[in-house]
Formats: sequence, C-alpha cells, structure tokens
Amino acid sequence: MKTNSHPVDEESSIRYSGWGVLAAAFTGVMVSFAPIVPYTFSLFLDPLHAAFGWKREAMGGAFALAAITVAIVSPLIGILLDRFPPRRIILPGILVFAVGLAALSRLTPNIVQFYATFFVIGLVANATAQFAYTRTVLTWFTSHRGFALALLLTGVFVVVYSRQSHLLTGIVAFVLAFIALIAMRFTARRSAPATVALLAAFGLLIGVAVAPTVAYYGSMDPRALWEAGGATALFVLAFGSAGYATRRDLTALARICFWALCALIVAGLVAVFVNIPGAALAYSVLGLIIFAGFTMFDFQRLRRSQDVTSAPLLAASIFLDVLNVFLFFLEIFGGAEETGGRA
Repeated sequence: MKTNSHPVDEESSIRYSGWGVLAAAFTGVMVSFAPIVPYTFSLFLDPLHAAFGWKREAMGGAFALAAITVAIVSPLIGILLDRFPPRRIILPGILVFAVGLAALSRLTPNIVQFYATFFVIGLVANATAQFAYTRTVLTWFTSHRGFALALLLTGVFVVVYSRQSHLLTGIVAFVLAFIALIAMRFTARRSAPATVALLAAFGLLIGVAVAPTVAYYGSMDPRALWEAGGATALFVLAFGSAGYATRRDLTALARICFWALCALIVAGLVAVFVNIPGAALAYSVLGLIIFAGFTMFDFQRLRRSQDVTSAPLLAASIFLDVLNVFLFFLEIFGGAEETGGRA
C-alpha cells in the first residue's frame, strides 16, 4: 500500500491535512463497535425479554458469537488493511455495521435473527473501530505519531465515560466547544480545512453538552421537545426572514443584544441563589427577545457577507442562535407542564 509522503515539519502546523484526518478518525471511533455494542448490550436485555420472552442466557450467546467472530475475522481485516487503502475497508464496514444496527429494530420472536445480526456486526466490527483507524493515522503522522494515536484512542473513552458522568461530561464539552470556537477565529483566514474541522468539532461538542438536558426532557415530557422544536422552527423562520430582508443596518441592534445578554447572564446567576417566583419564565422570555435580535442580525450578515472565509464563523453563530432559542422554548414548555402537573 502507498503511504502519504510529507515533510515531518508539516505535522507541527495546524494546517496540516493529517489533523483533519485524525478528527474524522476520532469521530469514527466514537461511534464504532467498540464503545457502542459492549457498553450498551446489557441495556436491551430486559426490554427484549419483555417483548419476546427470551432468556438472558440465550441473548448473551449472541454477544458471545459477535465477540468470537471479531477475534476470528480480525487477522483477515489486518491483511486487507495492508493490501488496500484503509478507506476501502472502513467505508464498507461502516455501511454494514449501520445496516446491522438498523436491522435490530426489525427483530421478530425468532431468536435466530438476533444471532445472525450480531454475527454480521461481528464480521465488520474491527473495520469500524480503532483497529482500522489506527492504520489510517499511522500513514499521516511520523514525529507526532504517539500523540495522534493517543487522541484517536480517547474516542472510545469519551463515549464510555459520558455514560458514567453526564454532568461533568457536559461541562467539559461546553469548555472544549468554547475553545474550538475561539480557535476558529484564529484559523478562519489561515486554513479553511482546519476551520471546517473545528466547526464540526464545535457542533459535536455542543451536542454532547446539551444531550443530558434533552434526554431529561425526553424522559419527563417528550411532548415539550416537539413543541419546543416546532416553536424554534417558526421563530427562526420569522426573525431570520425579517433580518435577511431588511435593508436597515442591524449592527447597533446586535450591540444592544450583546449587553442585554450579559445582563441576563448576571441575572441568571443571581436567580441561582435567590428564589424569585416566575424567574425561569421571565428569563426564557427575555432570552427569546434578545436572540430574536441576534437571529435577525446573523441572517442579515448571511445576505451581505461576500467573504467565504467567514462562512464557518457565521454558521456557528446561526447554530448558537437556533440552539439557544430551542433551549429557551424548552424551558417554557417544560416548565409549563411541570406547573400544570403540580397544580
């Protein structure tokens, strides 16, 4: 197999393409066989027993079959990775793995189907895990090979650890997302691929940070999620269209909204320590008013901007507008349901 030839000095530059490859491999490891199947299999035993009456020992046999299949097939996957470019092995493996997971949603009372599905998943397991991505990373790094491999392998740790501590994971993800956003401002005019990679990392980290909140509302009041989602779509459509269409410069409005947001954050911190009736509802309504202005301003920037290098930053700004609007609506609809339930 041909390897990528590159000066070692390039690896020290943030513009080096290998870092983008590493980011993609890190994401791939996070959603691969290794962190998903072994750490989630036990969660489905009781629901499957309730649905089909299968015994836990019988279902455990399917996992054992997948594990044995992984062990037997791994040398063959290694030979294929030596003979062909990794993407020719990884991409088909991801497709088969995804189809296998999707097939689990179509199970029937015949447990043979359950076994067959896990057998197929086991066949391609290491084609989707760090086993295959390590081969890719090794072809891109020389002087920073150890560091790159360490980052790659943390993909499994992120998923496994997040199952143990949702709160701490959310805090860490928020901090890392903030760092990625700041880094985007430095790379926007220097390296478009690096900026896009940081944008993808920013979106992923924000998703990880917000996931516990969404999961909480999903378990307590799923209807609030649908209501908040629908209200957010209408809100962004209305104010985004207004901002896109207006000819008036909204820079002054954005400046006012920024200081209003700072004041709202301070008020929110005070509300944590001081019990004020109706504070949560007032906070959310004021937040919606502020982000109505931000949404109009960002969509006006979308129409006026001619600088391609600023596109990732603008995308991040609009993403944050939508996310905050959704969370404010979620607080309103979720809070209303809780109040109604207590009444």
